[in-house]
Amino acid sequence: MYAAEATDDGTDITLGTRIRRVAIVLAILAFLSPILVLAAKKAWVSAAERMARRPFDAAAWRADTLYDNVGDHPRLRMVDDLLDRRLLAGRTIAEMRALLGAPVSILHFEREGCDAVYPLGPERDVFPDAWEYLCVGLGPDGRVASATLMRT
Repeated sequence: MYAAEATDDGTDITLGTRIRRVAIVLAILAFLSPILVLAAKKAWVSAAERMARRPFDAAAWRADTLYDNVGDHPRLRMVDDLLDRRLLAGRTIAEMRALLGAPVSILHFEREGCDAVYPLGPERDVFPDAWEYLCVGLGPDGRVASATLMRT
């Protein structure tokens, strides 16, 4: 028989009860540990991504070929500044091309209302399984009406 231990309220807790409680706590920790690790990694990736951002630089944007910069994607680091400062709003196609260079043609995005698409780099996430693109939509007057991020 297990030895009983008296508690403050006068009830007895047996060694078996204590072992079951410890086992339950350990099982809960074992279940939560991967979740906590993923949450910590997501927070780390998010903080690192924010720290790596840089101001928009048109020459660096145009020079980025995406294929020469394995692991470093300047466009991806500059796009938030480009969008936050609304540098494309109201520009003509010629002005947009002078600023960003020639867009690529991706049929998938044409259905999404993108008139010009610029690849940025792998998705900014813990497990990047897609690419991010800058999608630029033109208004009826031929000027930039929208600029948004898209993922494939």
